Amino acid sequence: MLDRFRHVFITGSDFDFIPVGMNLYGFDLVALLSRLNYYFSLNLGFDFYRNRPVIDIKPTLVMMNEGRFKGYQDLLGKTVSGSIIKTWYEAKDYPKIIDYIKEETTNFIKKYQLLKSEIPKVKFS
Repeated sequence: MLDRFRHVFITGSDFDFIPVGMNLYGFDLVALLSRLNYYFSLNLGFDFYRNRPVIDIKPTLVMMNEGRFKGYQDLLGKTVSGSIIKTWYEAKDYPKIIDYIKEETTNFIKKYQLLKSEIPKVKFS
């Protein structure tokens, strides 16, 4: 899976693949870059993805949460914290991990589509 992602993410054009997610610079892109470097002997640093276009909804969720960081992720409808993944992985309970990823993905897509539809309607006067 990581090899397939590598061919989509590292193409020579920053606009071939634009990551969409939540807290991408805080965790996801850092983790992916680390794994790409490790498994494929790459030497991609923070600058590689820092200037790439991304769509990260974290700032929007923080604003929707009245400017509070605590609890902003609850707006996505998460029922379980991602911290449980390590426990499931160590127990080799892969079906729970897959279900978690599917639920998180479904919730994220629904909320992203709603934000994409509704935010353009906000007017400043």
